[in-house]
Amino acid sequence: MSFFTDKWVLGRINQNNLILVRKSKRKILLEWLSEDKNDREVLTSTVLEEYDLALGSGDNIYLIYQNIDGRLILSTIKGLEREDVCLTSTGLSEVFNLSLEVKDKSIHILYTIKGKDNKYLIFHHFYDGSKWKDFIVDEINVKKVINPMKVTIRDKKVLLVYYSSDREISLKTFNLEELQWSTSTKLIGGDNEKLFLDMLLLDGSVHLSFCEYIDENLVVRYFNFNGKDGNYHKTKEEFISNEGSPTHPTIIYYKNELWIVWLELDKLFSRSSKDNGQSWGPIYMWNETRNIDFIRYKYVTRVLEEKIHLDYAFGSIYPEIKLLGFGPTNKAVEVPLKKKTTMNFYSP
Repeated sequence: MSFFTDKWVLGRINQNNLILVRKSKRKILLEWLSEDKNDREVLTSTVLEEYDLALGSGDNIYLIYQNIDGRLILSTIKGLEREDVCLTSTGLSEVFNLSLEVKDKSIHILYTIKGKDNKYLIFHHFYDGSKWKDFIVDEINVKKVINPMKVTIRDKKVLLVYYSSDREISLKTFNLEELQWSTSTKLIGGDNEKLFLDMLLLDGSVHLSFCEYIDENLVVRYFNFNGKDGNYHKTKEEFISNEGSPTHPTIIYYKNELWIVWLELDKLFSRSSKDNGQSWGPIYMWNETRNIDFIRYKYVTRVLEEKIHLDYAFGSIYPEIKLLGFGPTNKAVEVPLKKKTTMNFYSP
C-alpha cells in the first residue's frame, strides 16, 4: 500500500475525545472522533498550502494558516465561538515550516520565507496575552531543499532546532521573560548534506535525529545533547539505520523506551533504546505497513502521560487510526544491521 505525505494533525482533547484536522484542496477540515460525537466542520476554504494546529487551555483550539491572498490567519475556536485575527497587513510570498506553539496565554508562530538569492528568513510572531511582537530569528542558506525546523516550549523558553544550511543544524532559544532570542549554537556540522529533522526534549536532554548522505546513500543519525543557556555538549551519536533511502525519522518516547521510527520503501522501520539513547537494539521492519495506507501525523494533546511523549507518529488512516512502528514487536521482523566501514563520527 502507500505512504501519504499530506499533513494531518491528530489531537487528543481528553481520554475519550480525539480530533482529526486535515487539508483537502483549499479546505481545512476538523473531525471529532469519539463515541458520542462524530461531527465534521470546515474551518476555512481559503488555505494556500501551509497550516498548523495547537491545543490551548480552556478548551481552545488554535489554527494558523496562510490564505490564498498570502496573509497569515490565526483562528481561535472554542465550542461554537470563533475569532479570526489577520497577522500580516499585506500578503506574503509562500511560507514554509509554519509552526504554532501555545503555552498558557502565550502564542508562538514561526515560519520561513524567501529572502534574497538562496537565503530564507525565519520569522517569529509572539503574543504575550495582551499584544503581539515580531522578530526575525535568523537567516538560513538553502541550496536544494527547505528542511524542517522543530519548535518546543520548556521552562519559560522557546527552543528552536533548525537547519542553518543544508549541512549544519543549529539551536536558538527565546527567553519568555526577557523576550529575546539567544545567539545560535551549532549542534551538527560536517561535509555531508542532511535531510529531515526531528527533536524531542526529555529531562533536559535534546534528542535529535535526521538523515545524512553517506556515499550517495542516506542513513538515519541520532545525537544526544545535554546543557542549557547555549552550552550544549554532545553525549552520544549513533548510526541508526542501514545505508539506503530512509526518510522522515521520528522520535517517540513510549513506556521507558526511546524509539526512532523511519520510512523506507513505503514500509516502517525502527530501533529502540532502553537507556535514554546510550545503546540501541536491533532494527525492526513492521510487516503490517506493507498492506495499509498510512501517514505521518502531528500529535497534540491536553492529556499529559508521564511515560509517553511524542510530537509526531506514523499511523493508519481514518477511520481506523492506529499508531505504528513502536511498542510490542510481535508483528515486526528483525532486520540485520550491516557493518559500517566508511562512516565517520562527527566531531564539532
